[in-house]
Amino acid sequence: RANSIAELGYDLSKKYWKKGLMNEAMQKAIEFGFEKMKLNRIQAFVHIENIASYNTLKKNGFCAEGIIRDMYYFRGRYHDHYIMSLLARDYIKDADKGGQRI
Repeated sequence: RANSIAELGYDLSKKYWKKGLMNEAMQKAIEFGFEKMKLNRIQAFVHIENIASYNTLKKNGFCAEGIIRDMYYFRGRYHDHYIMSLLARDYIKDADKGGQRI
């Protein structure tokens, strides 16, 4: 709360992949975060091999800031993750141009 940051996380059953559901849900979560919660930053951590999630975040305006090595331990080994973020100033900037919000 003190820093106006939230983390976006999700897990979607494989039978619902590639139907646009996560994109739609993400857009609503972003809108709520910036417009209702008055966040400054929304961030997400994405396994580096999860290209679909990476692309969904990019499509919604997130930028990759770097890789956090060995972030999570899962099934007997450590895994690297991208850290991605969307800032309020970037979300608002798009809306100010008369286009849709990110």
